[in-house]
Amino acid sequence: MSSAAANNSSARPEYVDLTTVSDSEHSDAATSIGDQSRGRSTTTSSRKRQSSDHSSDSDIVIKRPRRAATTQTSAPTTSTTTLTAPVIRVASPRPSFIDAPALRKQVVRNLKELTGPKVKVVNDIDDSSPPVNFRFVNDNVLAAGVQKADEQFMTGCNCHPENGRNIGCEYLYCECVEESEPNAQGQRHFAYSAAKRSFGCLRDVHLRTRDHIYECNKMCNCGDNCKNRVVQWGRKVPLEIFKTTNRGWGLRCPKALQKGQFIDTYRGEIITNEESDRRGFARQENEDNYLFGLDKFCEAGEQEPTYVIDGMHMGAPTRFINHCCQPNCAIYTVSYNHNDKNMYELAFFAMRDIPALDELTFDYKDNDETFVITDAMADEMEKENGERPTKCLCGAQECRGYFFH
Repeated sequence: MSSAAANNSSARPEYVDLTTVSDSEHSDAATSIGDQSRGRSTTTSSRKRQSSDHSSDSDIVIKRPRRAATTQTSAPTTSTTTLTAPVIRVASPRPSFIDAPALRKQVVRNLKELTGPKVKVVNDIDDSSPPVNFRFVNDNVLAAGVQKADEQFMTGCNCHPENGRNIGCEYLYCECVEESEPNAQGQRHFAYSAAKRSFGCLRDVHLRTRDHIYECNKMCNCGDNCKNRVVQWGRKVPLEIFKTTNRGWGLRCPKALQKGQFIDTYRGEIITNEESDRRGFARQENEDNYLFGLDKFCEAGEQEPTYVIDGMHMGAPTRFINHCCQPNCAIYTVSYNHNDKNMYELAFFAMRDIPALDELTFDYKDNDETFVITDAMADEMEKENGERPTKCLCGAQECRGYFFH
């Protein structure tokens, strides 16, 4: 995940005036802006080109402080330099502002690719937008060398749709539940509550243990209304990608979330472990890291994951979730094809009741580590390793100070 989510960068990107390029060049210019503003903590400001306080796009809300009127100079003209050799046309300096409305419209178009409740962008800090070259996807995209297990080997349960108050699988016996880890008494439980609401919540026993979740699948006899199907039906809550004061972009829900409620999955491009290593080595120092290894079934310290999810250039709104040492969300692994140990979903669930508009966070370390790193220790680590751990800005009462990414 992103180190920039915890660090606030003061670097100022190069600006591009999208109104000066032709239609054929517009997409390239927009991509340039996205490349330069990819870090979530990068803050950009632009000269206002509208007098209104809010964007006209319903999916994006921009609240700007009022400023005194200024006189804008005309854009510089293109100049040419004549040499004894062929004439070379030299581009003039680019104006020092972004066409913020054009960028916001591009982000709106990107967001419309998502299914489910609406996702909005809210910015009451400045005129910047999330990376315009980020592609929102509804499913993971398989890269070269990546293959799912053949579905002909997928197995399902023999439960009946009318079981358990017409909620599919029941406690007496279910082949899918038998795949799960037993508790200390040797008992196995369904991952989700048998709620009569429109959604089931993750049970406390799973919130505590972080065991793998085996949902029913299309080979099961229990039917689509089975209580053991939650993540596979996708996101059911609206979300807002919003600009934080000191940690770049973050994610929140405009509605209150209940403890154990499913939020969304982490998605992106599924690549091989070898490709992940190549991208990791090519990553610039302090550049964001959005790699998640699918290593749930790997022996710790003995085996590398076969596949890795890279959410750098494509993914879900969950790509913008920031780190916190005392998070309110956590990631759980979820399988549909129980025989495929290399590919499964990474699902975010609420660890406690979350009020509306509270920022959603999770622990990037994703373990019980409570080791605190002081400034002096970070200095020593930088001397020894050549890399300084990332300063944490989560603001939690039990903040660990720094973390490695």
